[in-house]
Amino acid sequence: MNKKELQNKKYIVIGASSKIGKIFFSKFKKKISFASRNSNNKNNLDKFNIVRDDIGKLLNKYNPTHVIVFAAESDPDKCFENYKKTKKINYYYLIKIINKCVKRKVTPIIFSSEFVFNGKKGNYSEKNKTNPILLYGSQKEKLEKYVLKNKLPVLIFRLAKVYGDKINDNTLITNYIKQIRKNKIIKVASDQYFSPVYVDDVVNTIDIAAMKNLKGLYNLSGNQRLSRYSILKKIKNHFKANTKLIPCSIDDFNLPEKRPKDVSLSSSLLKKRLRYNFKKIDFVIKKIKLQKNI
Repeated sequence: MNKKELQNKKYIVIGASSKIGKIFFSKFKKKISFASRNSNNKNNLDKFNIVRDDIGKLLNKYNPTHVIVFAAESDPDKCFENYKKTKKINYYYLIKIINKCVKRKVTPIIFSSEFVFNGKKGNYSEKNKTNPILLYGSQKEKLEKYVLKNKLPVLIFRLAKVYGDKINDNTLITNYIKQIRKNKIIKVASDQYFSPVYVDDVVNTIDIAAMKNLKGLYNLSGNQRLSRYSILKKIKNHFKANTKLIPCSIDDFNLPEKRPKDVSLSSSLLKKRLRYNFKKIDFVIKKIKLQKNI
C-alpha cells in the first residue's frame, strides 16, 4: 500500500457521541466524512438513527472506505431488562448496515465484547470457543458468528473494558478515583478478572487497522489481567489514600445476571499484525494524577 492510499482513508462514524466515539472523532476528524450522534446528544454532529435511517444514502453521498459503528447498547443490565429491543440495536440493525457496506465494497468496523466468554478459563484468544452466560454476550456472539460464518470482509474488534483519563468520563479508573475520595471503606470484587484497555489505544488501533485494510476478528485489550480489587489497590497506592478496601466476590452484588469471573483476553494476534504498544494501567493512573483538576 502506497502513501497516497494510506492518506485517502475516509470514515463514516455512527455513534460519534459515545465514549469511544468522542475520542475517535476529536483525534481523526480530518478523515471523517460524516459523524452521527444519538438523538439525545446536544452537539454539532449530524443525526443518524440505526433503527430508522438508511446507511445506503450516506454511502452514496460520502463514498467512504470504512463505516465505523460505535452505536450500541453495551450495558449488560439493560440488555437483560429489555432483551428484544437491545437485540435489534446490537444485532439486527447492525447486520443491515454490514450487508449494505459489503455490497458497496466498504469495510464495516464493528465491536464485540469480552462477554462472549463464560469466564471459566481466562486469557482467551480468537481461537477459543465462545460460550456467553450474559444475554448481552449472546447478542455479540450472534453478531460474530454471522460475520464469520458468511466470511464477510468485516473488521470485528472484540473489546475488553475500556477506560479513559478524564475525571468526568464515567469510566473505570476515574470512577474508582472518585470513590476513593468519597468513601473511607469500599467493598470491591477480587474474583472478577479482565484486561482493561486505554481508550487512546483503542482509537489509535482502529485507525491503524483501517489504514492497513485489516479484516477479521481481533481481541482488543490491554496487556494486564487484573481484578477490580487489584486496580483499586493500585489507585489507592498512587494517590496515597487511606481508604480501606474490603475484597469480596462479584456474586455478592445484587446484579440481574451472574457475571463471568475471568474474561481476560490475549491481544497478541492484533499486536503482531499492527506492532502497536498498549499502555499499562499504572501509566494512565499517573497521567490522571498529574491533571490540574484532580
